[in-house]
Amino acid sequence: MTNYPTLWNKPARALANPDEDIPVNEFCATSLLDYEGELVFVTSREAKNVTRTEAGSYILGYTIGNDLSCRMFQLGKNSGGQYFFAKGFDKFAPLGPVLISPKQYEATAKGRRLTTRVNGEVVQDVELAEDMIFSPEQILSHMSQGEAVEDWNISRCCLE
Repeated sequence: MTNYPTLWNKPARALANPDEDIPVNEFCATSLLDYEGELVFVTSREAKNVTRTEAGSYILGYTIGNDLSCRMFQLGKNSGGQYFFAKGFDKFAPLGPVLISPKQYEATAKGRRLTTRVNGEVVQDVELAEDMIFSPEQILSHMSQGEAVEDWNISRCCLE
């Protein structure tokens, strides 16, 4: 595990509705296609140089998302650990459908599981509170150091 969260952007064209079909062309299908269910948070206002303690007050709410990747492009020998290209394909970031408040999330997170299925088969089953690598507050605080994180920013929390 790294000392700081790994950060990258996904373009707007990567967003998709939760039940939307995701087009996977042959190029992506043969490039180590992978998927991860993740906790997602949305910022309520611009955040810059916020501490971990302050970061929670900048979070509007939480939802879940699927983070699709063509892992071949994250391998150093292929393109130097390229995250943007590996994760930025059209519809590779389905979200939702519900945004819950921080209060609702905190009241229900402990013991809550996130299960990812592909064509009905379970490919990931994790506990949100226990398997999160960095908390939303750690991620937002780190992202905001030296540069502004805009309001309505969508960020993902990687799970082990």
